[in-house]
Amino acid sequence: MESLTQQFVLNPFIRPPPTDKNRILPKFEITDTLRTLFVGFDSPFVSDMSELQQMLDTMSQNIPKISKLQTDLLDEGSPPNLHSKNGSLWIRLLADPTVSLYSLVPIPSFEFLELNRLISECIDMKIPPDRAAWAIHNYAKEKFVSPEIITNELISDPKYSLTDPNYFSKFGYALYTRNLVDHSRFIIWMIQNLNPENLIIFKKEILKTHSLLCYAFNTHNVQNYINALKNELLLNKTQLIQFSIISQLQENTFQEFLDRLLTPELKRRVTAIYNLTISQLAFSSVLRNILFLGYPYFATDSFDSDIRKMVILSDDKQIEEHVLTMCKSLLWFDHHLPAVSSIVAFMINILITDIKKIEFPLLKFIKILYENVNRIQNFAFLFAELQEYKFFRYHDFIRTIVITGYFNSKKEETKVVISNLPCASQVRSDLEQLDFAINKLYSDFNFNEILNQIFGDIYNSSDLILSLPYVFRYQISIWLTKHSKSFQNSVKLMNKIGTPNLIVPLFKRMENEIENSQFTIEIKSVIESVIPCFSTHKALASLTQYLCAQTNNPVCLDLVGFLHDHYKSSSAKTSSKSKINDISKNLKNIQINGEQISSLFYKYSYFCSLHIYDAFFAVKTINDFSQTMSIFLRDLFIYPLLTVDCLLNFFFEFSQSMCITRPSQFFIKMMISVIVDEHHFAENQKVKSILESFFTKTMHLKIVEPSLFLETIFKKCKKPKRRDEPQPSALMLIYIFLKIIKESPELFSVENILTESIVKGFIQSFALERNPLTELLLILRSFPPPIITDETLKCIESKDTLNSTGLTYPAALFSLLPTQMQAIDFVDVFYYFRDNVTRTTSTFWTLWLMLRPCFAPGFPVTAVQPDKEAFTNYRFTLISMFSSLLYHAVEGDEKTLVYLNCWVLLCNNITFSKVIVENTINDLRTRKISLSPMMITFLNPALMVITEKPFEALCESICKYSIDEIQFEQYARLAASVFAVFVSRFPTNIEILPMIADKVLEWIPHLFALKSAVLEPVIDVFNFLLCFSNDKSMHDEENTLQEAIHQRIRENLEKVPDEINKFIIVNIPPQVFRAVKDPLYYGFEIQEPEPPIIYQPQNTYSPPDTHDNTFQSTFDNPSLFPSFDDEFPNWF
Repeated sequence: MESLTQQFVLNPFIRPPPTDKNRILPKFEITDTLRTLFVGFDSPFVSDMSELQQMLDTMSQNIPKISKLQTDLLDEGSPPNLHSKNGSLWIRLLADPTVSLYSLVPIPSFEFLELNRLISECIDMKIPPDRAAWAIHNYAKEKFVSPEIITNELISDPKYSLTDPNYFSKFGYALYTRNLVDHSRFIIWMIQNLNPENLIIFKKEILKTHSLLCYAFNTHNVQNYINALKNELLLNKTQLIQFSIISQLQENTFQEFLDRLLTPELKRRVTAIYNLTISQLAFSSVLRNILFLGYPYFATDSFDSDIRKMVILSDDKQIEEHVLTMCKSLLWFDHHLPAVSSIVAFMINILITDIKKIEFPLLKFIKILYENVNRIQNFAFLFAELQEYKFFRYHDFIRTIVITGYFNSKKEETKVVISNLPCASQVRSDLEQLDFAINKLYSDFNFNEILNQIFGDIYNSSDLILSLPYVFRYQISIWLTKHSKSFQNSVKLMNKIGTPNLIVPLFKRMENEIENSQFTIEIKSVIESVIPCFSTHKALASLTQYLCAQTNNPVCLDLVGFLHDHYKSSSAKTSSKSKINDISKNLKNIQINGEQISSLFYKYSYFCSLHIYDAFFAVKTINDFSQTMSIFLRDLFIYPLLTVDCLLNFFFEFSQSMCITRPSQFFIKMMISVIVDEHHFAENQKVKSILESFFTKTMHLKIVEPSLFLETIFKKCKKPKRRDEPQPSALMLIYIFLKIIKESPELFSVENILTESIVKGFIQSFALERNPLTELLLILRSFPPPIITDETLKCIESKDTLNSTGLTYPAALFSLLPTQMQAIDFVDVFYYFRDNVTRTTSTFWTLWLMLRPCFAPGFPVTAVQPDKEAFTNYRFTLISMFSSLLYHAVEGDEKTLVYLNCWVLLCNNITFSKVIVENTINDLRTRKISLSPMMITFLNPALMVITEKPFEALCESICKYSIDEIQFEQYARLAASVFAVFVSRFPTNIEILPMIADKVLEWIPHLFALKSAVLEPVIDVFNFLLCFSNDKSMHDEENTLQEAIHQRIRENLEKVPDEINKFIIVNIPPQVFRAVKDPLYYGFEIQEPEPPIIYQPQNTYSPPDTHDNTFQSTFDNPSLFPSFDDEFPNWF
């Protein structure tokens, strides 16, 4: 359009001549330029094109009117081509900011000017950055220089940036905004080589681009960057949220600095997204799982990292709830309570001391104790540990009970609590409170006489000590830790009276005094059971060093082997790692010591015939020793004067000798082998009585483990032709074992007895119709349910196990289920499960529900091969039942948390998860999808397991689904949640990620228009999709995935309202997608001068009457100011 307006834009020095100065001007009210040009103008933002056109027409009409008001001729301005196309002069003029760019055109030829010289001149002369960038822009256009070449030049020579970093930053920014450099690479180089204060000009680009901000925080200047950007990060919040989410999934080095900026509200938003990327379980369920899977060999290092990840986003109130949950976790266990208590207290200490500086909730803890007074013994070791960590003093505990009035209102419960929970201190104020409580609760009983008698001969008074309340027993053990001179005797006594955790402070005090002989076979299992206590109290390294130094003590060497096998990841062993590995390796190489053999059997020569005695002195090889030992033991059991005490003493001394590697194991194996081979021993009542007493004693001391005992028997029975023959001696030993565990169930656990190797041994060693395994299972049914450890879980779910039939290991375990769980009708089974499942039984019972078609119920349960179609239908039924259970569950309820834990376990089976996802896709196609808030909780565990292809199909179905306006918000939240899970699992998927990111971005303006509460979480999900998706390392120059995503979302990104656009994060610098025009005056050429354009109005001005001193004028009078259309030709 050729118009006056257009002429003014193209030629800023167009100069209509002024009117006659002698003439009196009409009255014309002039305001600001904008309102003068546009009459009735109110807003600088015009989006309606027709309105804009009307305004431009008005301007074209008003400009001639305004020009009439001129009194002076406009300055002609700087003429072009001041340099006469001289390159050197052109650069000098370029450096002078008073010289208009109009005077620098046309641009001289760059044919002989190198890029590095032009850049050097700009930097050396400190040409204003925008003028320098204008010059380089023209240079790049003329010589077809790419941004990559300019970038390479700028970053290749340090002198550019070192001369004046502030100027270089502004110069670089001017080039950056004109798209003359490779955006990401250039800013990353700037971040790497310049200080944060030099990059303030790039602040908006860095804050908007997650990858650039991440790079800045990964430099050594992280603290300076955070300080420089702290205010913006807190105001915008979105980057803080994304860094916190990603730090939970991928460790970084700078998150500790950002965590200080997180408010409770930001933590809530972080948690909402982070919970989508993991199986959605409550803290109590996660705690239960890590305790069960690591049971009973708890490694403090892994628990330390686990607990920190679990609570890093929790506030003070939540931390307190977590502490109380951990206290209650002791109710989930029946065995290894010292170890469990030590690791729980260790984690509580991390929460209270390291993560949050809060007080221990003593009053709430006391209420838990009174609520569970019938199981108060479970809390004894934890109660002591909490005092050791100084979370509360014993006198605070007593005073709190007094304040609550429990001494009067709950006297019997208080008596149980006080007598069974230890005072772990000998501070006077604590002991005074203990004395007060005992006198109040046991006013008619005097303990002083018993205590005096005990301290008269403490090591021989164990039975008397056991008659006292536990609180007294614990005080006696504390006294031992400070005054004992016999490590071995003290350990044995502490273990017997129920205070094995105090072995740790005893060892700390006596470490340098313990003689080699003090570590005997009788205390070996006790030490093994409290290894977690050593670890949590930072004594494991000392213990390990001591054990490694005792190379002449087989018990110490066995303990080293135990540490090697069960605590491989413990950092406490680092200093002794090489020694541990060497000792463990040597334990596998059986060796004998002839001198030790001669010495031992010289002492016990009265047990030997002359022939055997001579044979021991002639032993040269392991085979010699084994054969001689076999004959010796066979003769020993027919020795008329043999008693169980003689046998035990000989065994203990043999176990302490270095006759052979691992002497205790060797002795037990040899003895069992001799018994099994000699069938007549089964009918010898004396031998049977001695064996029963011997194994009762050694099993009670945990010297002989059930696995060693049974597997040695099976090894003998599995020999050819043995299985179908009567094996009276083997059966005799097994029935001795069954009697021991039946009479002392508290000393054994299902997981310690019923292992895969033991079940296989029973099946392979004995005929099915008279297999003692059935009787063993019958006894174990009365035991507490098994703890399903990680090893057990893998064994049950292995393909080899599930493809077997008959009485397999899983079948044996499932034989221990309650009868109701084995009902024929599945509905009855599920309802019993619903009403009775607990934290302890959840994994065990859920495995049965998952695998039920693979087994035939009954006693014992047997494995079968299921019908595939029937199994598929069963899965549908089970999923349907669980779906109904979860949708009707009360959120946050204890039962609901248990159900969710069971559901997650079910979904860990990929076949189940695949069915769940396929059902969801079908529901989307048939428009039957549930949009309940519980839907993502239901789907999430399956989404965490399924493979990429089914997940892709689900995402595609979600994107294609058309939703009505009423359900749009619920659908957007569900879909965004599913997408968040997808990117967390498949962050490099270039097929789906661009599509789902674009779809989420498409919903955001609509949610904003609705003022939806869902807007914030959906924006967080979109940002997570952009930030977490990646197919390259930070230093790679190309990122195909990010480019694909940003190209896909570009159109919808422009539609995001300005009010929320600032909360949208990108992962490629925004400048990449901004179009840049040609440089000003690009292509300008000098033309021949034309005659000046003169404007003469058609109507002349008439002066007013001489008698009137005022001006009168009507601007809209056509006779005075004709229309612009009439005057237009006279302008040109």
